[in-house]
Amino acid sequence: MFERIVAAIHMAEQKGATVRWNETINGRQFDVTVRFKHGLYEYLTVIECKDYANPVSAEKVDALVTKFRDVGADKAIMIVSSGFQSGAIEVAKRHHIQLFSLRKLSETEENSIVDALLPVLWVHRFRFEFDGGKQELAIPEEPGVLRLFLRNGRIVGPGIDTVPEKILDGITDEMDRLASAEPKRYVVQFPKGTVAIHPNLGTRYPVASFSMIYQLITASDLVTTTGLGVDRYFDGSVMQLQDEITNKTVLVDSSELRLGVDTVLRPGKYYCNPHLK
Repeated sequence: MFERIVAAIHMAEQKGATVRWNETINGRQFDVTVRFKHGLYEYLTVIECKDYANPVSAEKVDALVTKFRDVGADKAIMIVSSGFQSGAIEVAKRHHIQLFSLRKLSETEENSIVDALLPVLWVHRFRFEFDGGKQELAIPEEPGVLRLFLRNGRIVGPGIDTVPEKILDGITDEMDRLASAEPKRYVVQFPKGTVAIHPNLGTRYPVASFSMIYQLITASDLVTTTGLGVDRYFDGSVMQLQDEITNKTVLVDSSELRLGVDTVLRPGKYYCNPHLK
């Protein structure tokens, strides 16, 4: 059942990852470890792949939580063939462990799994600050609305006439270099007298700065059912991964993963509104 996943993890090495099988770190054994150097940070994902006959218990997930914390990994994933008991799901919720039941539907492309392992830069929680930083004007996170504000909302003031997307383009390399798994805040200060102009209404808001949160996540965190168009992919190569925590099933294909976030996943780019729990 796991042959294609094994092949996919091998392919991660070709994308710059360091993959080790049956590795022991600080006395803790993992089926697979995947390290990816991103800027100044090395992102570590630990994976347990188990072909159990019965649903996995809370105790087994607890064991992964302990191991995951002991080695300071950024992400832990457990993939099993048999599903999880309700207690196991509750443990995973508390400790942000991803649990997946894998059911093979047809031959899957390895890239759909590889993309789920490698970290990407996620930028979110966009805010304009005004009144000395005491008040905020939040940009909605819905993809279409967010895209409209980033591309068409104007920022005008002394020596500045631009849109938020161009500001992001100018600072993405720095965020990419400094990002880690921990959320960080980036603030762009504006000169006095700067206003943000609503893209549809034309309303002007005096603003002092533009801020956002940035961090590294894996591409699997960006997979949602929204925009994937599940039905049309049954005739292609797909693998069904059931997220046991949210009880949602996602059909993942390498090309459709990219469509799900309306852009191509590349290092150095920013991605908005993923499905995170």
